Amino acid sequence: MQATVDFDLDDDGLCHIPPNADAQANRGAPTQVTRKQELDEALVSMIVGDTQPFTIVEDPGFRNCVAKLDPTYVIPTRKAVKAMVKEKYGGEAEGQTAVTECNYS
Repeated sequence: MQATVDFDLDDDGLCHIPPNADAQANRGAPTQVTRKQELDEALVSMIVGDTQPFTIVEDPGFRNCVAKLDPTYVIPTRKAVKAMVKEKYGGEAEGQTAVTECNYS
């Protein structure tokens, strides 16, 4: 059973998670592995959806922001992110070829 969290998108498409999001997410008592998987999937979706380079995970500003949002989250390496993108989309997503073929390694 996977926990869900309700959230709203504002006019700019920014996600606003309510202050009690942790309580909502913990209703089904998910493990840290589940939380990590959810965050990894969100990261992969953001990178592909916003056409970000895999190296974003190495940017100090990104790392600091993520640390403020969830200090327990271990950001995957760019190589791990690249592998997750290939695994999730397998080159089938629109624009995926361009994202995976960029030389960010």
